[in-house]
Amino acid sequence: MASLKKQMQVVQKLIKLQRFDEARDVLMTIKHKKAQQMLKAINKKSPESDDYTPADDDDDEDDRIEAVAAGSPNLVFIFTSLLLLIAILSGGVVASNEPVNLLTASTVVEDDCGAQNWYRETGGAFADMINFSPFDLLFFDFNSNLFYVDQEIRQSAMARMQQRITELETFDTPECAKQAEEYLLAALNGGVLAAERFNLNDPGTAFFQMGVMLDNMLLAANEMQSLNVRLFGQDNFAVDMLTDPNCPAYEWAIRNMYLDNQFLRMVFLLEDIYEGANYLDSLNNYASDLRQQEVGLMNNNPPPCLGAARGHMLEAIADYTRMFEAATGGDAYGIQLHYENSLDDLELFYIELESVGLDPLQFGRGYMLGY
Repeated sequence: MASLKKQMQVVQKLIKLQRFDEARDVLMTIKHKKAQQMLKAINKKSPESDDYTPADDDDDEDDRIEAVAAGSPNLVFIFTSLLLLIAILSGGVVASNEPVNLLTASTVVEDDCGAQNWYRETGGAFADMINFSPFDLLFFDFNSNLFYVDQEIRQSAMARMQQRITELETFDTPECAKQAEEYLLAALNGGVLAAERFNLNDPGTAFFQMGVMLDNMLLAANEMQSLNVRLFGQDNFAVDMLTDPNCPAYEWAIRNMYLDNQFLRMVFLLEDIYEGANYLDSLNNYASDLRQQEVGLMNNNPPPCLGAARGHMLEAIADYTRMFEAATGGDAYGIQLHYENSLDDLELFYIELESVGLDPLQFGRGYMLGY
């Protein structure tokens, strides 16, 4: 029987790969309270597939654990990470190993030009894209105390969106829906490139592609609404999040966390300060850049539902600025004080995002706060 630590490592990876039946199979062998909580979360989100066959005995189970674990570095899966995975499961992940079609023949709404039937055969892209985040690709290696990009998770995310592209390109799209298809293809390609190009040394390219994905999702949603296409399931939820006139929370969060505001990108590049030839100059330049981000965010009026979120993000940026100013003066107490304040303000920011229906993990909470 594999060790508890290795079993938990494998559960983490199986959930990231959306192999929920296999994750459930492993969890059922673990006699621990947190494992049982995760099992309940999986059962609620993804009932067991009818065609799934569990491992016959402990040897088969051990073989699978070894096979899955071999694809990644040795991660120490502490129990606080279990809470993170439960949050992932509750955050809208599509529970299937393959892209699912969200419609059945009984839910088709007849139309004049064939757009509804086109959507019935190719639906699901909105849900896949709105649930994607570059942070999905990150794992934390507690041995080295560093985050890294898991290549298997990257390939899985890319393959999922690439399959949507293939479905759209091979279906005989009616003339009236070709503009919507063009926007969807552009959005999906943006998502694929965001997954492909994301790395910790230069996240800006991937963040730009998140903007390409967002812009074309909005265009596709508007086009499909003009065609009176009825969306279903998580696609419907995704488009509601995109186009809600009272609280366009998803668009604002994507633009401010990935595009217009560079705070997340700057946090990724913190280590560059220590690699610079002149440490104090690097600190001063970084603090100056942070102040520019603060001014830009102050001039960006959020929707009323996210006014408090912006306030907390402004405070977090100010905390970081003060932290680096303290560092230039050799003020160790100030560094610690402002760092702790930044964590408090970031937590409040992510609480506000969650209160309007967003998944904080999509916007860096796991990376910024460690859970």
